[in-house]
Amino acid sequence: MRILLTSLGTRGDIEPFLAIGELLKEQGHEVICAFESEFESLVIESRMEFLSLDGGISHALLKDRLSHTLKEKFSLRKLGEYRRLYLDGLAYSRALVYRQSQVISEVKPDKVIYSGLTNYPVIWSMDHPGKAILLLPVPFLYHYVQNHSFLLFRTDFGPMINKWTYRFAHYLISQGIALSARKSNIGEKTNASKIRKFLKRNKTIYTISRALFPQPDYWEDHSKVLGFYQRTRRSTWYPDQKLLDFLIAHEKIVFVTFGSMINRNPEKVTRIFMDIFTKYNIPVIFNTFSGGLIAPSDYDHTQFLFVSSIPYDYIFRHIHSVIHHGGSGTTHNGLKWGCPTLIIPHIFDQFVWNDLIAERGIGPKGPSIHRFTCTAVESKILDLYTNESYKERAVELARKMNEEDLKEELCRFILEP
Repeated sequence: MRILLTSLGTRGDIEPFLAIGELLKEQGHEVICAFESEFESLVIESRMEFLSLDGGISHALLKDRLSHTLKEKFSLRKLGEYRRLYLDGLAYSRALVYRQSQVISEVKPDKVIYSGLTNYPVIWSMDHPGKAILLLPVPFLYHYVQNHSFLLFRTDFGPMINKWTYRFAHYLISQGIALSARKSNIGEKTNASKIRKFLKRNKTIYTISRALFPQPDYWEDHSKVLGFYQRTRRSTWYPDQKLLDFLIAHEKIVFVTFGSMINRNPEKVTRIFMDIFTKYNIPVIFNTFSGGLIAPSDYDHTQFLFVSSIPYDYIFRHIHSVIHHGGSGTTHNGLKWGCPTLIIPHIFDQFVWNDLIAERGIGPKGPSIHRFTCTAVESKILDLYTNESYKERAVELARKMNEEDLKEELCRFILEP
């Protein structure tokens, strides 16, 4: 069977597709990945075929421009740059839909597994029923959960109003997809009503551990929570001597990372962290991968270690607890190694993971990056580090997560008509 995987976003958005692609490839299926060009090397590492989704405008360039704009102080010039980014984003979206149509036409797939950030597979699936499968790494988006509203509302309003928030969100999503089709001159006859009906019955895979988010028993069979997956690592990465020495020197280390997230003042955020850790003499490894955290010119090298990139599956087994932005992949990875967790959410689903961590007693509820101050975070960090119940619950959850084996069910769900 020929299977096309297509998604947009950050590396965290791409990783679940790569992991599932490897599973399908192992079973003898032909797997093609259509992502943005910046992820080509990851696809090659996983030994799958790569096709670029990049249109006339580079998404990476748009993200770089957004990063620079966020760091600037408020001004009329900044407002003007936001407007230009918005217009360029619309142009990119139209080009992307057209490029997706080209890819699917070229590949002629038997199945398409797509993310909620890609619009064309929904349009295509109208004429190819049963062939498109939505993959989501976060709950509270497409399928109603009685005790939780649609993701962006982030509140339990009660079952009736919660259901209304999902219907309202589906209305907006379907309108957006229909508009994207019209603006791209593709699927002009596809209207929002048809799209909304399709989204309600389309196959959906949630790549979330059932130990962390059990599947509601009132969901229909076309929507399933089928576990968290990671691709096989073939990296030649090895720890350097500085890292090895740091791990040997300390028994109870905190790891801090913001993944690919950025913020307005990374120097200030880093300094707040360091001041708190210094006060309580806590050893810390900072990951500065995307620039959301920045190493100062002068600091205590015996207490702090800064790294620019490090495999999570290596470092999480050596640390006590983790502070991060709250991406689905980072959340799952930390918990699989039994790490108590403090999330500093930046956007969208990260607030949901923050809530879930606190509800399950695996760590305190963290403040938003937009309200990040010493006062807001100091007591949270100390609680994370000293509350042994967090560690006990994290270790128990890790045991359950590592016992999950849903690969056969996942592949059967994808491949069945």
